[in-house]
Amino acid sequence: IENEEDIKIMAKYFIDYIQQNNEQQSKIYVSSGAGPEQDEEDTDTNHQQTIDTADNRIELIHPNHVLKALKEFLEEYRSHRKTTSQAAYQVATLDDRDDSLDIEYWSKYPNVVDERRERLWDALLSGLQKYHSILNARTKLIDENNALAKQNDELRLLLSKYMQSKVNQELQIPPSQIIQLQLAEQSAGNGPGVF
Repeated sequence: IENEEDIKIMAKYFIDYIQQNNEQQSKIYVSSGAGPEQDEEDTDTNHQQTIDTADNRIELIHPNHVLKALKEFLEEYRSHRKTTSQAAYQVATLDDRDDSLDIEYWSKYPNVVDERRERLWDALLSGLQKYHSILNARTKLIDENNALAKQNDELRLLLSKYMQSKVNQELQIPPSQIIQLQLAEQSAGNGPGVF
């Protein structure tokens, strides 16, 4: 329920619901042979309030029946709304489309884009294509850089494994001592040693 029209529809539904309920009650009384005055237990639950306005008498729905009536209304209203909204938004296929006015429409706009703007759009397109190629090249370089970094990590791990190997300690001049000597010379500023 979104607007005043929906409220009017709901009010009409409630009035119809009251009338249907009254008709059902009278059918029950006729089929059972009892009248409304004889069935005292039902008078408490089925008692409906009435409001007298100028010339109209309006029966109000009993509070015990409001929830049931509201649920029924919403079910009907939603199903009705779905069918109407689906019918309202059907898209025409190309075969169903009337294209008789297309030529007339486009003939009104022969120069929508003037030559100056067309050159501007062409330059923009060219610039964006160059930018796209630069971005693609950067993507390739980033991927290559990541691959080299991964390879570097693997080689560093392998070198560390070889440096800690038992065979390395058994050599007369272990490579680990040579590397440490080179690092010490570089930090002292002597430059790399000659071997």
